[in-house]
Amino acid sequence: MSVDRFKTAAEAIQATIVSAGILIGGAWTATTFVTLSEAAKAKAETERVEAERDKLVAEAELTRRSLESEHIVNTSIIASTYRNPPDVRWVVIEVSLSNTGTKPVPLVLDGNLRFYVSRVERVTNDGTLVYGQRTNLGFNYPDKSLDWFYLRPGTQIEKVHAVQRVDRPGLYLARFAVQVPDERVGRGREYSADTFFLVK
Repeated sequence: MSVDRFKTAAEAIQATIVSAGILIGGAWTATTFVTLSEAAKAKAETERVEAERDKLVAEAELTRRSLESEHIVNTSIIASTYRNPPDVRWVVIEVSLSNTGTKPVPLVLDGNLRFYVSRVERVTNDGTLVYGQRTNLGFNYPDKSLDWFYLRPGTQIEKVHAVQRVDRPGLYLARFAVQVPDERVGRGREYSADTFFLVK
């Protein structure tokens, strides 16, 4: 084989290899571009879906906070004790209620109220308090008995009192709790307060 024929054959082979390389490179570039383009579209779609999800979560939280701010009942309880010699002991319980929410809250006490005093009999080794029998309390006045409250929004505080005689000295618990039906929070809302006090 002459040098010229070898050179021509080598150039043809080289041209074929270069052409094949260009074709393969072009195909690879096109595939890569399509893949990257699809990946970019998928990423953009994922980001859009995540943004939508974040928006829905934020709106749900805003709705939850708005609903919670509608009913905000503040309760507190104070106990005072009085003694008439020789062994008559009186307990006066004051319950304060206010509504700092945005909507009125009716509190119907009949069947929904737990309001009592109970003596602490002992404390177990694991710290559990053991109580004696409950003595139920009520809001009774000479001219009326309270069986519901209508708490309007604002800073107005309703104060009511209960009086009970107890027979034994010791540490007592006074507890006020009223359950308000509310389908948005399962079994409803409970507004409560309690305090411990000493009877001598």
